[in-house]
Amino acid sequence: MTRTRWKSALPALLALALVVAACGDDDATTTTAGTAATTTTVAATTTTAAATTTTEAPNPYEGETLEMLIGFSAGGGNDLVSRIVAQYLGQELGANIVPVNEPGAGGLAAANSAFTAGASDGSVVVNTSQSLVLAQALEDETVLYDHAALHWLGSVSSLPVVCVTRTGAGYTSIDELIDGPAVPVGATAPGSIPFDSAVAINGALGTNFNVITGYEGSSEILLAIERGELDGLCIALIPAILEWIQTGFAVPLVVMGEVPAGQDDWEAALEGVPRAGDLAEGAQAQELLTAVQGPNDMVYAYAVHPDTPADRVAALQAGFEAMLANPDFATALEELGRIFAPKNAAEVQTLVESILSLSPETAQLLKDLREGN
Repeated sequence: MTRTRWKSALPALLALALVVAACGDDDATTTTAGTAATTTTVAATTTTAAATTTTEAPNPYEGETLEMLIGFSAGGGNDLVSRIVAQYLGQELGANIVPVNEPGAGGLAAANSAFTAGASDGSVVVNTSQSLVLAQALEDETVLYDHAALHWLGSVSSLPVVCVTRTGAGYTSIDELIDGPAVPVGATAPGSIPFDSAVAINGALGTNFNVITGYEGSSEILLAIERGELDGLCIALIPAILEWIQTGFAVPLVVMGEVPAGQDDWEAALEGVPRAGDLAEGAQAQELLTAVQGPNDMVYAYAVHPDTPADRVAALQAGFEAMLANPDFATALEELGRIFAPKNAAEVQTLVESILSLSPETAQLLKDLREGN
C-alpha cells in the first residue's frame, strides 16, 4: 500500500539557517576576496541542493506506537470498528496503533479523561460517542470538554433512524399515530438513539410513543418485540431491522435522516416511507429533529486532544482521509454489517458546530420531552 507522503519546508529552512550562520561568522567577514568568492559559491551550491532535496519531510508518525482509546467494552460495535480503523490508519501513517478499551458511562469516562488530562502530543486517538455532542448542547455538566475545540479526524458511518412496529400491532402508517394511541416502544435510557428519536418524533409530529426503558441493549429490545411485550422501536438501520421489514414481521412508519448512497436494500425496504423532516411543521420542530439526528450522521468519529501540535493534526487528518479512500477499508467495514458513509475532518467539525448551536428553547424542549415521557 502506498503511504501518504508528507510535504514540508523544514529541511530547506534548516539548510538556509546553516548558510546564514556561516556567512555571519566574524572570521568570514575578514577573509580575502578569493576566499569570500569560494564561500559564496559553496553557499549558493548548498542553497540549491537544499531547494532540490527538501520538498519532503519525514512522516511524524513513521515507526511510532499510538493508542486507540475506545470508551466501550470489547466486542461491541465501537470496539470492532475502532480496531479496523486502528489497523488501516496505522498502515497509512506507518505506525502501530494499539486499541485500548476503557468502558464507562457510554464513552464519557474515557473522553473526559483523554481530552482534559490525557496526552496532548497526538499519540492517543479517541473513538468518541456521537451522543456526547448533543449532551454538551444540552449543557450536560458531566461533559468536561468542548467538542468544538477538539481536532477531528473524521467519521466512518452515518445511521439514519427508522421507527418500526411489529405487524401484529396493527399499524400501517405514521398518520395513524399522530394524535393517536400510546404505542409502547423500547429503549435503554434517555440519550440513546431509540429513546431520543422516539421522543423527538413525539415532539415534532405529535405522535405518542411511550418509551419503556431499562433494556440492556438493542438485542433485548428486539426480543421483547418478538414476544409481543413491545410494539416497536426507533433504531438505526441495522441488518435485523432490514430482515424484519423484508419478511413482513415489521412495518416501517417514518425515517429520520437520509439513507446513504449505495444502500440499495434499504432504499427498497423504505420506499414510500415518509421522512420525519417532511412531516414536521414549524422551525422548532425541524430544529428538534435535526439536533437529534445530527449526531447519528457522524457515527464512529475520531478526534485528538485540543492541544495536539498542528503538524501532527495535519498528518493524522491526511492519514484518516487516505484510509477512507482505501476500498479495502470500506469492504472491511461493510463485512461487519456497518454502513460506509464517511465524513472528513472538516465535515465533522461543521456538523459538531451545527449541533452545538441548538437554540436554548429547543434544548429545553428536548429536556422536557426526555423527562415527561
